Amino acid sequence: ATGEKKPPGVLHGMIIHLLVNIRTLEIEDVHVEMPDTPREECLETLGSIARVKGMRIAGGFTLKVKEMLGGIQGCSHLLALLTAMAPAVVQGFAAHILRDDTELKSTRAGLSRFLEDTCWVWRKDGPPLKKLQSL
Repeated sequence: ATGEKKPPGVLHGMIIHLLVNIRTLEIEDVHVEMPDTPREECLETLGSIARVKGMRIAGGFTLKVKEMLGGIQGCSHLLALLTAMAPAVVQGFAAHILRDDTELKSTRAGLSRFLEDTCWVWRKDGPPLKKLQSL
């Protein structure tokens, strides 16, 4: 966009580390790295993601995060990465619960609420969610 010539290689290198409480899906800690940026000013947005600390990854998370960090409030690329991570956290949580047979019977009923409408597969009227709810 600026016409500047950049050497070949990574233009945007971003890493977000989330520490999430497995029981509540609350973000307990977040750490952001940007080893490669197109501009030095991009580094000024590193702290913006810290505002998600204490938030729970559940329905409405993406909308809340976009309101908090969208536009000039943060880096659009970090925001995109964070919102892409949220469904993976929820589905990873589900996989963890389903793997643990001792908790299986008591948590399956409530598990569907975490997965519902997080993606096409886990849509409210989809076969996998209906199967999970029937167990």
